[in-house]
Amino acid sequence: MNSIIKEIQKLRRDKPYTIDLKNSNRYKLVVNEGDGTKTAYCFSSPVYSKKTGKLADIKFMCDTNAACYDGTDCRVLLCDSISFESPEGVCGLVLPNTVSHICESAVLYGNVEVTPTLNGLAFKVPCGVSGMYSLVVTTVQPDMSIRANDKVFSLMLSHFKPLMSLSCIGTADSTGAIVAPCVLEHKVINKRQYCVTVKSVGKDGKYMIFEANMHQPKLFQDTTVESNNPKTNNAFGTTAFIGNTDTYGEQWLYSRPELALISELFYESINSVVMHIPQLNKAEVPLSAYGVANRFCSFGSNWENKISSKGEIAEPNLSAGYYSVDVTELMTRKGTKHLDITEGLIIRPQKRDAEFATIATGDGCYAMQILEINYN
Repeated sequence: MNSIIKEIQKLRRDKPYTIDLKNSNRYKLVVNEGDGTKTAYCFSSPVYSKKTGKLADIKFMCDTNAACYDGTDCRVLLCDSISFESPEGVCGLVLPNTVSHICESAVLYGNVEVTPTLNGLAFKVPCGVSGMYSLVVTTVQPDMSIRANDKVFSLMLSHFKPLMSLSCIGTADSTGAIVAPCVLEHKVINKRQYCVTVKSVGKDGKYMIFEANMHQPKLFQDTTVESNNPKTNNAFGTTAFIGNTDTYGEQWLYSRPELALISELFYESINSVVMHIPQLNKAEVPLSAYGVANRFCSFGSNWENKISSKGEIAEPNLSAGYYSVDVTELMTRKGTKHLDITEGLIIRPQKRDAEFATIATGDGCYAMQILEINYN
């Protein structure tokens, strides 16, 4: 994601608007519509800086030998190694190569391209002959707890709260479209160092893409569940492969908006609510959105214990690089026009043997889900 404004313009198809400067919520950008209503674009991660209150400027500040980036709640320094600092703590990354080129849009470490995300960095690594890439995660605090699977590696501050997460986005073709998963492994080097290796999957990939972000509370609590790994939970993973892959089998996404983060909208008269989910591959795979029969736990759900669905909500419409789902009825109280707490929804393939759709979950900062709420 290069620009918050450009993403909104894509969704609006360049329909004119003015920004409501009275908004003070870091998760949403509010626009004034020509008909007198307002539309709040609520992002899965904050888009305004906690420190300055300004909309994120997603580019590096750079000099000859180093670059710096201020995310929405962290500072990243890129020189021969990379350091992340937030109010919650400090950690770092050591790459195999040193800096070879610096500009506002990217820093190169040899042939590895590093770009800013909203609260961290994204890495684009050529697959090469081996199809794998290793780096070292470093911590200041010794013996930090780890939560990890083959998709994400998280340094944990507490049982449910990471300091930083390094997450696979996928194996990409020459255009950057995700054509297959990539997976990771980790091993402990010592009390403050961990080796993380990312591996490409499939033969058509040119690059491995992954992201490393400092944690902030997210607007969507979600997890994927998958048939090949029926006991695996993926609470902090940033990509879902909805449909069928050799790596995961059939995969679904469970998602629930954390409306307490946009609680001021409970007092508004709601006209419509649409959930926009970024598409990361080129395949136009039909998906379905279902309600959830009971409340699910994003940290405990897996394929084996997954909560059942309770009827189809809608078929997401694919346009402008997003799967868009009308969730107005799901998220508004019956008989009123006010937001209501919901148990969430399930994104599934329409057909059991379907090709996969690669989408962004609510945990990433490389591509973000957006809840579009129009109100009076």
